[in-house]
Amino acid sequence: MLLKKKKKEEENVSSSLPPGPRNLPLIGNLHQLGDLPHQSLHRLSHEYGPLMFLKLGSVPTLVVSSADMVREIFRKHDRVFSDRPILYAGRSSLTIAPTWLLPPMASTGEKFYDKVIEENLDPMRHKPMHEDLVDILLRVQKDPSQAISFSNEQIKGVLTDMFIAGTDTSSATLVWTMAELIRNPSAMNKAQNEVRKVVKGKGNVEESDLTRFVYLKSLVKESLRLHPPAPLLVPRETIESCKVLGYDVPAQTRVFISAMSIGRDPKSWENPNEFQPERFFNSGDIEFKGQNFEFLPFRIGRRGCPGTSLALLLVELALANLLYWFDWRLPEGMRAEDMNMEEAFALAFLCFGNSTKSTSKIKEMGWVDKLVCAKCELPHGRDMMDLGLRGFKVDME
Repeated sequence: MLLKKKKKEEENVSSSLPPGPRNLPLIGNLHQLGDLPHQSLHRLSHEYGPLMFLKLGSVPTLVVSSADMVREIFRKHDRVFSDRPILYAGRSSLTIAPTWLLPPMASTGEKFYDKVIEENLDPMRHKPMHEDLVDILLRVQKDPSQAISFSNEQIKGVLTDMFIAGTDTSSATLVWTMAELIRNPSAMNKAQNEVRKVVKGKGNVEESDLTRFVYLKSLVKESLRLHPPAPLLVPRETIESCKVLGYDVPAQTRVFISAMSIGRDPKSWENPNEFQPERFFNSGDIEFKGQNFEFLPFRIGRRGCPGTSLALLLVELALANLLYWFDWRLPEGMRAEDMNMEEAFALAFLCFGNSTKSTSKIKEMGWVDKLVCAKCELPHGRDMMDLGLRGFKVDME
C-alpha cells in the first residue's frame, strides 16, 4: 500500500512537470545527449516542445528553445531563474559552458588564479599606475561598506568568466565567420570592399575604424546567430519553485537556454539555416543586450556576460584586418559545398572546416590554403588561425 501510494504521488508530481523524454535510473537522460549535447537537445525539443524537462544524472534540467518561451520566463520569472550552479572555479557569476566541459581546465585554472591573486596581494609588489581587474575585485572585497561580500573563490570565478568569455569564444566566432565567408564569396566581396574603402591608405584597421563598418557588423551578428559559441548559453539554476505556463519548475533545476535553437527558429527568422548578413540591415535595433529574445548569442536577463564587449571588439578587429590585408580562396579543386561544417566539442564550439573529418580541431583548417596579400598579390603562408588565446600570427615567407 505504501509503495503504491508513493508511486502515485510521484506520478502526480511528474505529470505537472514540462514534457520530456523518459529517464533511466541513475543516469537520467545522459544517454540521449550524444557527442554534441546542444544538437541532441535541439532534436529532442522538436519532439517535446520549447519547454522540455529531463534529468542529467540526478540533476533536474529544463531546456528552453524558443524566443516566445524565453520571453515568458524572463519577463515574469527573471529573479527565479537568475542563480548559477556551483562550478569548479567557485561560485562563479558566469561560466561559458555546461559543467561537463570544465573539468579538464579546472585544476590548472585554480592554480593560475591562486597565483594571480597572491601576486596582487604581495605588499612588495610594484604599484601600477592603473588598477587591473584583480586589483579592483580585491579592493571591493576589502571594502566594509559593500552590502555583499565575496570570497577569493568568487573572484576566481569572475576571472575565469572574463578570460574564457572574451577570448576562447572570440576564436571560435572568428573561425565560423571566416568559414561562412569562404562558402559565400558574394558576402566576402561585400565585406572586403567595405573594409578597404573605410581604411584606405592606412597601415592597419584600428579600433576607431570599427564604428564605420555596417556590413561587417551585420555578418558578425549573422555568424553568431547561426553559430553561437556557447550554444546552450551559461547554465542557470532556479532559486525557488515556480510555474511556467501551468507547468511546475522545481527549485534548484538546472536551466539551459538553447541559443542555437532560438537562432534557427523559422518562427523568428526567414530561411533560418542560410547565411544572410543583410537580414540585419533593417533590424538595427537587434543587439547583444539580451532584450531581443530571438537573438541571444551571449546573454539573457539580469545575469549578463561581462566578456561581450571584449569578445566583439576582438572579433571585429581581427576580422577586419584579415579582410583588409588578405584575399581568401579555397584550395585548388575544392568547392564550397565540400567544406565540412561539423562542430568540434570544446569550451567554445569550433568548426572543423576541412573537406574530410578531423579530430585536431582548429589546427587542421583545410580550407586555409593560401593567403594572398591584397597589397602585393603574393602568397604569405597559411598559418592565420593562431588567434584569440593563441595570438595572431601570419608566416610572412
